[in-house]
Amino acid sequence: MRLYNSKPYAQKLFRARAGLVLLACAFLSALLAATPGSRAQQPANSNAAGQQQPKRAKRITPLRASDSAQGSRVTIISDGELNDYSAYRSGDRFIVVIPQAQGGGGEGARGRGFEGAQVSRRGNDLVYTFKLQPGASAKVSQKFNRLDVQFTAPKGSESAA
Repeated sequence: MRLYNSKPYAQKLFRARAGLVLLACAFLSALLAATPGSRAQQPANSNAAGQQQPKRAKRITPLRASDSAQGSRVTIISDGELNDYSAYRSGDRFIVVIPQAQGGGGEGARGRGFEGAQVSRRGNDLVYTFKLQPGASAKVSQKFNRLDVQFTAPKGSESAA
């Protein structure tokens, strides 16, 4: 004599175990995806040797110079972000270097605070050199794909534009 039907009980037990197995698989998958150095977090374009892909060269438009209240401003515009530039002063020259860039132009641009601009290449980099007027200073401000080189002319200097 049977007290209970074993078939429905076995089905319930099977479903409960299958649910636990699926839950455990989901948990382990999430755990593996969150582990540092796991294959899931590696970029899709990385290669096995760990070598980085060469960066695409930024395209730069010719210089645009305009007068401002304190001197003049030169604008450099790119088709990509310009947050990797460097700028420094060397004697009477102000130099702006844009890595991995091509194009440019605007040689001979002039304005209050600087006497002329030269554009040259240094390897894959684009180098802008501005000859400062005596007593002038320069600084760069960056906004995404644009660099503004602000020249402050000494008082009493005339426009060279």
